[in-house]
Amino acid sequence: MPTRILKSVSTFVALNREEEDAFMNIVEYRALKKDELILKEGQVCDFIIFIVSGCLKYFYQEGGENVVAQFFSENDWYTDYESFLSGNSSIDNVQAMEETLCLLI
Repeated sequence: MPTRILKSVSTFVALNREEEDAFMNIVEYRALKKDELILKEGQVCDFIIFIVSGCLKYFYQEGGENVVAQFFSENDWYTDYESFLSGNSSIDNVQAMEETLCLLI
């Protein structure tokens, strides 16, 4: 698993071994059950997700209806940038469509 996220990170920036180790020390493994929410509207998004396996959907409520905006699968990244950067509550919901293994930063 660490190899996948490090390979993905290497497309953005080159890390030496010490930097890779430091990066992996801040990564948290999270296994989600089908239909489990990892982010719920009203929470602050204080993490970035890397999906190892499985699938997540991002949706929001509009007029009392759930609107699915996007799906994320293996080797994809997700965060609610606005909430993550500002510390404000998210309007997003992120839910596992199936059993999903994530790495959180």
